Amino acid sequence: MATEIEARYIIPDRVLFDRLRSLRRIGSYTLVPVGTAKVTDHYLDTRGRALLHQGWACRLRTENKSWLLSLKGPKTTQGAVVTRPEFEISLPGKIEDVARWPRSEARSRVQELTGGLPLQRLMTIKQRRHRFLVVEGERQVAELSLDQVRVSSQGIHHRSYMLECELLGLGRREDLHQLARFFEEEYALLPETRSKLRRALELIEGGGSPDEGIARRLRPAGVEELLRRYGVDLRLADCVARVASQLYEQLQPVHQLGEGWKELLQVAARLHGIGDVATGGHPDILGRDILLRQPVEGLDPEAQRIVAAAVYLSRKKVTPERIQEVIPAELPKTWRRVALTLTALVRLGRALCTAGGTVEIAQVEQSGEGTRLLLVGERAVRAAHRAQRRSDLWDMAFDHPLIWRAATQRAEEGRIGLDPSDPMQEAARKILRYYLQRMLEHEPGARLGEDAEELHDMRVALRRMRSAIGLLQPYLPADLARECNDGLRRLGRVLGRVRDMDVALQRAWSYLQNNMLEERELSSLLSTFRQKRRSGRKQMLRYLRSPGYARLLERLDELIERLGAVPLPQEEAETAGQLAPRYLYLRWRVVQAYDAVLPGAPVELLHTLRIDCKHLRYALEAFREVLPRRVVKLIPEVITLQDHLGDIHDAAVTISMIDQLLDGLPHDEEGLRNYRQACQEEMLAGIEAFPRVWAHFARPKVWKGFELLRPH
Repeated sequence: MATEIEARYIIPDRVLFDRLRSLRRIGSYTLVPVGTAKVTDHYLDTRGRALLHQGWACRLRTENKSWLLSLKGPKTTQGAVVTRPEFEISLPGKIEDVARWPRSEARSRVQELTGGLPLQRLMTIKQRRHRFLVVEGERQVAELSLDQVRVSSQGIHHRSYMLECELLGLGRREDLHQLARFFEEEYALLPETRSKLRRALELIEGGGSPDEGIARRLRPAGVEELLRRYGVDLRLADCVARVASQLYEQLQPVHQLGEGWKELLQVAARLHGIGDVATGGHPDILGRDILLRQPVEGLDPEAQRIVAAAVYLSRKKVTPERIQEVIPAELPKTWRRVALTLTALVRLGRALCTAGGTVEIAQVEQSGEGTRLLLVGERAVRAAHRAQRRSDLWDMAFDHPLIWRAATQRAEEGRIGLDPSDPMQEAARKILRYYLQRMLEHEPGARLGEDAEELHDMRVALRRMRSAIGLLQPYLPADLARECNDGLRRLGRVLGRVRDMDVALQRAWSYLQNNMLEERELSSLLSTFRQKRRSGRKQMLRYLRSPGYARLLERLDELIERLGAVPLPQEEAETAGQLAPRYLYLRWRVVQAYDAVLPGAPVELLHTLRIDCKHLRYALEAFREVLPRRVVKLIPEVITLQDHLGDIHDAAVTISMIDQLLDGLPHDEEGLRNYRQACQEEMLAGIEAFPRVWAHFARPKVWKGFELLRPH
């Protein structure tokens, strides 16, 4: 017979469990990982539970296809330390019949305790055990096990986390007491004198969780203690607290909370990442549950619920359902306003502090439309985008939107920073980075919707990125480039629905003003355009707040970073100065080839030519810094041709939209017919003038200039 001496603890949550798994030293002791195993324990007893009633437990354990029978006797306890007699024998398989066990003291003792009655299955418990050897110098002190325990029976499922530390031959009780003090003082683990069998029986037969009293047993802990215990990133915690406090002061005219709530905001901001170190995801849920269970010094239950709400809503997408979980609508109005405000500010603080680089709020301007906040710093554009997406909770709480902008050292139009000696991989990185920055610079204005050119510029920047991805495809990671291109195409469609209506409305208003007509002449058309624009903006704003758009930006960042991660050796790299002219020559030849098919060309062919002209223009403007000056001077020629074709296309699109509207109207509208006729005349005039425009573009001076791109 042996004597088992161990300390046993409940670990209150998965975050602490994961923290303990990474532990390697406890004072003078070293923890050496010895493996992880899946363990299944079958507990056996008579029908009348003769063993259990006498304080004994019979366990048949399987691990790595081996079987071990353990018979454990009545225990004595001292704090978390449990001492009890133990008999163990190895079995060749899953043998529950006592008579078939090898002759041993364990078999004799079971037969004596049960009076020879047969054993049957009482309970099955499954565990995933992470084992460590506790050593001090050359002395093996104990075996420490971190167990994920699962009990399932009669439709009831329960998971718990436990720590067991069992003395080995050279270990002493003093060692166990030192280890126990560490677990209780540093990690606030709760001594557990009940065996896993007893805990499981309470669950199945008592109907309640064996851990339901944990919260009452936890002592209050200070904020600094919790930060240390849960391994919170202090740099991030301090940053979020600083930014959230700054926003609290700057937005006080909107939220109108007193100065006294700032201290609670600091607590919520510093503890917002309390669940981050957990593996397996859901740090928001884990963090919330920790703060709902663990008493925090100086906080009453109401304040602690606000902190838990801030933790839960600090990172994932906000929905009314998620808000209702932690800030129910039926709560008192004052409590709810405080909770929404502080939670929204913590959410914004995290967004700004995880954008990367150093970002500061440089300027705040209040107006009737909302509050404009200007960011400065190396990642200001990225931070402004993240903050705009994370303003969703604020927007739900207040009818006063936040508009985030970035103050960047904007390059002169077209000045990307290319050098002829740049490898093409580096040139691709610079081009994509430049146009991504420009796209994000115009995103706040596109969201706001006050200036139609902001959305236009954002759309043009993404189109330039798509064109560059197509041109530079051989130098890009194929799968990543394809994913980015698909995402940009979807974004382009979303923005295009709004942009098309902006153009249509602008054309209609120009027609009315040029002909000194009243709005009622085109009332049905303008109403339709406005409705489509409103619908398009709703879809656009929904997409810009979506995980899909966030993923697109992350993948674009990844694409740009990968292009700059492993540059080719200079002597092996194909440079922009060498290869860019060749690629542009191909795009030029595509446009030039239309010369043979343009006489009498239909509108559809002219539209295709417009797209190819646009690709040529984008490529010329992207590489203008490494091209011959004479070629760069030809860019306005391409723009003139593209603009003329664009006017024809816009007129054709407007005619199509008018026809769709006329088909659905119960009666004819003279004003609408007149506008259609004007668009028809404009399109025909453009088509009639096109041969002269093309002849001007195709003159020898222009074409000879493009021939400078021909490979030699």
